[in-house]
Amino acid sequence: MSVFCKTPLRAHPWLLGLLLLSLSACQAVDNLLIGVGGLQPSPTASDSPPVEALRFPAEHPVPFKADAQTLQVRRGEIYQPLFLKGINLGVGLPGTQAGDLDATREQYAAWFARMAELGFNNLRIYTLHYPRFYEELARYNAAHPDKPLYLFHGAWLDEEEGAHDLYDETRQFDTSIKEVVDAIHGNLTLTTRAGRAYGTYTADVSRWVMGWIIGREVHPEEVLYTNERHAGQTRYEGQNVAFSGSPTETWFVERLDGMIQYEREKYGVDRPIAVSSWPTLDPLSHPTENPLESSEDIASIDLRKLEVKNLPAGFFASYHAYPYYPNFMIHEPRYQTFKDDQGVNNYLGYLQDLKAHYGEIPLVIAEYGTSSSWGNAHFSPNGIHHGGLDEREQMAAMARMIQNIHDTGLAGGMVFAWLDEWWKRSWIVDELTFPRERYRLWHNLTSPEENFGLIAFDIDDPQYQTLQQGTDRVQQIDTAADAAYFYVRLQLQAPLASHEKLILGIDTYRDDLGERLLPNKVQTLRRNEFALEIQPGNNTAQLLVTQPYDLLGIWHSSSGPEQIYQSRPTQGAPWLPVRWQNGQEHTSSDGQLRFPLTIHNIGELKLRQGNAPKSSHDAVMLEGQQITVRLPWVLLNVVDPSTHSVMHDDRSTRGRESATSEGFGISVSLGSELLESQQRYRWPAWDGPPPTRQREKDGLDVFSATLKRLPG
Repeated sequence: MSVFCKTPLRAHPWLLGLLLLSLSACQAVDNLLIGVGGLQPSPTASDSPPVEALRFPAEHPVPFKADAQTLQVRRGEIYQPLFLKGINLGVGLPGTQAGDLDATREQYAAWFARMAELGFNNLRIYTLHYPRFYEELARYNAAHPDKPLYLFHGAWLDEEEGAHDLYDETRQFDTSIKEVVDAIHGNLTLTTRAGRAYGTYTADVSRWVMGWIIGREVHPEEVLYTNERHAGQTRYEGQNVAFSGSPTETWFVERLDGMIQYEREKYGVDRPIAVSSWPTLDPLSHPTENPLESSEDIASIDLRKLEVKNLPAGFFASYHAYPYYPNFMIHEPRYQTFKDDQGVNNYLGYLQDLKAHYGEIPLVIAEYGTSSSWGNAHFSPNGIHHGGLDEREQMAAMARMIQNIHDTGLAGGMVFAWLDEWWKRSWIVDELTFPRERYRLWHNLTSPEENFGLIAFDIDDPQYQTLQQGTDRVQQIDTAADAAYFYVRLQLQAPLASHEKLILGIDTYRDDLGERLLPNKVQTLRRNEFALEIQPGNNTAQLLVTQPYDLLGIWHSSSGPEQIYQSRPTQGAPWLPVRWQNGQEHTSSDGQLRFPLTIHNIGELKLRQGNAPKSSHDAVMLEGQQITVRLPWVLLNVVDPSTHSVMHDDRSTRGRESATSEGFGISVSLGSELLESQQRYRWPAWDGPPPTRQREKDGLDVFSATLKRLPG
């Protein structure tokens, strides 16, 4: 689900939680945007054509069960273990919000077929989809009875910011639980409602629903607040299960018990069930987390001691677990002693610890994965960072993680996620991009959360305009823009020699603001906010920013006073590399270990020359006499390209402010030559999503090959 890092807590954690947005670290449906739709899809008769009855009820009262560390499928008279090779499906298509669920039946049908071809044996959804999802799943599975795609279905728990009493959500959550039970049995009608699925559900897919994973990543502040408000609610005695534990745990157990009983009484079926959780709430001790600085080890939910009365299908543990978050995942010294065939692997250490705690209870990693974003929100010792990997590296990391999950003896894993989703937020770009409701209109390639998918949505090729012509080495400057990049294309008289350095100055908003001297001390008529140094001999490209406009440390409030987050007229001010702070200094709980702040050199860009292999992170491409530059918007402090908005903040006020760019001007310095654009390039604004085409990411075949080698 969504992954955000938390602000350090230096007072009572849950009290600060009232004031601070609790930020998580996994990634599938942004908790705060479920139920908020930028569009109001209204399925019509043409969208849902008449079909024959799609009725596929379960063929046994217990078609699946959780037992002996595995999830099992009943085949004939026996239960057979199935290693779960799953995929999380969110359908936030470009231009839509989370609650729109705007995928067509044709898209669902194509996706199901492709998932199976790639080697997945199940998919997971977090909330109710429109009826067409269930109809197309029924169609696919009916056509492939020997190798269906099993479904793990969620029941969504609403979320409020900060500390929040879960008992206040009882009615909503219980309603959501009953809706999804009725929906999979094809026995539900919901009238039009904004931001949530509705319609008439007649397709019965209960034959293939392998289990329930209810809830979401609950924040520790919610747990502490709920426990404090309901201190006496420590015992639950239900019809199927009983439990002694915290008020939060007993509340979840009551919901779990109610769901089991509702489906059994109404439909005569039991199936395995779990409550969605994540490492922040795991029952393990993490001494590298200091409760005065972090909320990552201050609360837990542990249903291991569930007392079973009548639970023939059993229950399992479900975690969203990634190699780079929380900090204990990367800082626990013991985890860094674990290795796989690719080297140090802290993730393997955590998986083994978690499995040891749950013993014979099946453990499913219901989210794992990483992002192909240019930005990196957390480092990991095993090299599987929270972003900063190109597409091929991302897919190799996915393959490594599912292999680790299998080799540890877990019941399986579900990769996050099928699609890149533009609407999502990431903590590391929260301060760099706004307004949030317009995220869906452009692709932030620096944002980890927007780039977790196996499937990307590409934009049409850029349409260049000639901005300036020259008569010497640099003969022409062309520019272009789309919903993902700003482009510059240079035509040279001769290819750039290995010993040469070319500097590209970029003036991003006003004639009276910016630095007059380029990094090589060449004076320009234009005032530039950014400079790109290109050195083919070193195979490097470095993006630099003027000191006043440097945003390093903006999220952690660690910027220096000279960083004013807006451009200033300067001449000779320092040029600094574009960098992101993605971790802050902190200590272990006993104060014995200190961990330094971490920096991602995001402005150190990939340069590709000649016939070198392509990368999804290529920023500078040298091809003979042509140099092509493409830069994700956020690297140039553009907060919303669809409205020409750039960062222009007043640090003395709350919130962030922007200015409207007049367009971009370009200066090119090569040897003794300087060519500057006389005009600015101003791209067209937009209010709707751009045309896109779906594309499988590079390296998906590597991940698929690993899936197919594993059992299941």
